[in-house]
Amino acid sequence: MVELDGIVFFDSVVLLGTAEINQTKKPLRLIGYEVDGAKYLVATNHYDLSAEQIAAAYKLR
Repeated sequence: MVELDGIVFFDSVVLLGTAEINQTKKPLRLIGYEVDGAKYLVATNHYDLSAEQIAAAYKLR
């Protein structure tokens, strides 16, 4: 787990799901961020943006 300043509290590359049942074949980037006390997790394949940029984009949605 990587702790970052700002609203992002998690940024890691993971495989989602359960092995041999429904696990993703390719790793995804999982980003956790907090806005107004609510925590959100976003799975993405964007490796070219910072975690802060991705969190800011989802915060605006």
